[in-house]
Amino acid sequence: MHDPNFPPDLSIQPSVSSGSPSKENLAFSQDVDIKKYGIAGRIWEAAYTLAVYITPPPVCPTNSNTSNPSSLPLLEFDPPCSLFQDCIRPTTVVEVGSGTGYAGIHVARQLDSLYCRENTCTTDANVIVTDLENVVSLLEKGIKEHGHLTGVSIRLEAHALEWGNPVHADQLARRLKALRRNVTHVLCSDLVYFPHLYPHLMRTLLTLTSPPFCDLSLSLEVIIGYRVRSLTKEIPFWQVFGTWFSFAPVLARRLESEGAGTAWGRFGAANDTHVFVANRRPESYMWSVPTEDSQLMNGFGPSPPRLDDTFESLLLLEIDTDD
Repeated sequence: MHDPNFPPDLSIQPSVSSGSPSKENLAFSQDVDIKKYGIAGRIWEAAYTLAVYITPPPVCPTNSNTSNPSSLPLLEFDPPCSLFQDCIRPTTVVEVGSGTGYAGIHVARQLDSLYCRENTCTTDANVIVTDLENVVSLLEKGIKEHGHLTGVSIRLEAHALEWGNPVHADQLARRLKALRRNVTHVLCSDLVYFPHLYPHLMRTLLTLTSPPFCDLSLSLEVIIGYRVRSLTKEIPFWQVFGTWFSFAPVLARRLESEGAGTAWGRFGAANDTHVFVANRRPESYMWSVPTEDSQLMNGFGPSPPRLDDTFESLLLLEIDTDD
């Protein structure tokens, strides 16, 4: 099978954060990693925007002198990132298609910082970064190089999880069972690019948001960073995703003095990036996931089959707002 990380005529360069700086300085050798791992060795742009969202808010959000020494704009999000809403609830994050592991390692670092800040350092959190089997070594390298940034309260590990691979899914399920953990969050960053991979990505997301991976009595959230590159190719994914998941964009506003803020707007709009928060539709647990990729991509599951227009409606709403 052709390695999807090395498509024909691949020509990519290392990325840099532009306009969406995160609060954590993570160092990756993208030039070297791209040569060895192809697409997986590059940090794709949505990860930088996503990292800003998955960072705990400052202790004193209205005091820029003490809480924002870097002079970056303080942002308030709607909805706030649920990763940091409850320091007591056990947290288990699985990142899908992690590549370098930038987003997952960032989450581990931020959770550790929050637990220390809140005096809950004994909290046991798990962050699992995943990708193709031949990319796990890249993830393990990233974990080793950044392990000093996370404390003993965070378990950070890498596993193979090829999209749509039932063997890998079963291995991960067994690992979670051994840890006595359910998935609380699924993290995705810049995964919507090759149409032939959409059904495999959908199957993986449906698997991770179903038992035995999750407890249906608890809320599991999917957090997605997505950068628009080819709408005509990417809309079909969102139509199917919306069939099984309800999702909404993250909004943001810049905080000013004394708690005042600017107008709310879609976070990431300046660089054509979206951050979505998603949950499984409760009724979808009663549906059978089609075994045929063509049926899955044509809205089979519910009866009658249907595709969702949430994403297209959001695009139209933005056009109307701009006008």
